[in-house]
Amino acid sequence: MSSIRRKLLLIAALILAASAKSSGAIDLSAGQGPANSIWVMVFSIHGRVNYTVEGKPAPDLLRALGQVAEKDRTLTVLIALDWRVPIRQVLDVQRTASKAGFTNIRTYTFAEDKGPMSELILGASIPYPASGR
Repeated sequence: MSSIRRKLLLIAALILAASAKSSGAIDLSAGQGPANSIWVMVFSIHGRVNYTVEGKPAPDLLRALGQVAEKDRTLTVLIALDWRVPIRQVLDVQRTASKAGFTNIRTYTFAEDKGPMSELILGASIPYPASGR
């Protein structure tokens, strides 16, 4: 199976997983299902970070999200990060979605062959200690 086809199948699986009712799952009755959310996939191909927005390649993530935001800024942005993507991408993608005008952003990590996604919830920021080394 080609890499692109596998990614598209994964997106379909993610949408189905998001609609499942379980602890921590997205609640469709609360208006956070596929009808009023968008998926941003972040994955690594040959060591390079790549993005898709709603299944379409997005070489410029801010521009792609900006085009969606022009239509509806109230959408929930669901970010799915491949576990191989560097951790710094979590904040980079969240900030980009915020810069595009979105306020409801949820982030998940996944491994294609390991089962369900896990939601990433970051705590409050604290300053780095100057004498911490």
